[in-house]
Amino acid sequence: KPYVIVQVADKDGNIKDGGSRFVTPEAGSLEEAEWKHEMHVAGCNVGDTLVFTVRDDNIGNYSTAQDTANALLGHVTMSTDLVKSGYHGELQLEEAGYNVEAFLKVRVEGRDPSPADDAWMASACAAHEAGGEPALRNSCKVTIMNAHNLRDADFWGTSEPYCMVQVKGKGERWSRWKTPNATNWKDPKWNHEMRVACKPGDALEFIVKDDDKGKMDDVLGKVTVPADKVKDGFVGELELENTGKKAGEPKAVLKVSVQGAEFDIVDRTVVAIQETKVVIEEGVKHVCCGIR
Repeated sequence: KPYVIVQVADKDGNIKDGGSRFVTPEAGSLEEAEWKHEMHVAGCNVGDTLVFTVRDDNIGNYSTAQDTANALLGHVTMSTDLVKSGYHGELQLEEAGYNVEAFLKVRVEGRDPSPADDAWMASACAAHEAGGEPALRNSCKVTIMNAHNLRDADFWGTSEPYCMVQVKGKGERWSRWKTPNATNWKDPKWNHEMRVACKPGDALEFIVKDDDKGKMDDVLGKVTVPADKVKDGFVGELELENTGKKAGEPKAVLKVSVQGAEFDIVDRTVVAIQETKVVIEEGVKHVCCGIR
């Protein structure tokens, strides 16, 4: 019986002391939860973030006191720029379970949107209501294809590499997307497609790690796709840094595709939203939130 908690946090993702807590009703399905729940979030200021936490009501009470007892199904922090401008799409949940890939679909009608932000949101909502995909804006399509010549970071057994992508400079507390684990530790193949939320001028950081259960995951390499290539698009192999490999060993590389992000201004404008509004809608785990 999954439910979603929405809380206001500061710019670093720390939930505000004494801050409001907003909760959806329970959903009937665990794998394909639908809420279609609208709420108005108070106390969200420019520069704040929103923390979405999904829990399973296995205690029979999803009050504040029981939250920690109810099983965690995942969480994600929406960054200040997306809260400000608005966002419509999926966010990958952290701590969703071993080798579990879970998403929360959200619509955020920005806390302080520009006319172009509002116009895009109106267009995206219309596309969604018509059963189509929202227009690509403030996001780009990323495919993580494969890697070669990784090191085996495990003393016992072999590595289970995965690759994650996040906006460069935001750190791991912010929204990030990752592949499932691969079984081929040296030359893993993922061919995993995702839509990554980003803004004009953002670079994307790719980090390959070994999934070490019960301890910190080992870094097998990292590389950054600069902002100009995120905007224009890129397909190819990138040499990984911080691989932990010895001099003279074959270089580790990662092959990715980044389909150029759409940052064009929408001509049509709409009236600005006047208060924070959150709607939990549909999807794998779908939260819809409109702000200001």
